[in-house]
Amino acid sequence: MGILGVDDQRTQAAATALQLSKAYRNLDELIADDDVQSVHIAVPSRLHYEMSLKVLATGQHVMCE
Repeated sequence: MGILGVDDQRTQAAATALQLSKAYRNLDELIADDDVQSVHIAVPSRLHYEMSLKVLATGQHVMCE
């Protein structure tokens, strides 16, 4: 499992604190990872559509809130 955030330093710190193996810098990096099977999108509503479509286009599952 991994985490994606807007600030590289804080994202890495969160990954370490949560014992996650990966800290992604951007959505493209995350969806390019062959180990990723699903993505949980928790961003402001205005970003849901674009991000969900981008992930779904790769064949990965999406949970959007």
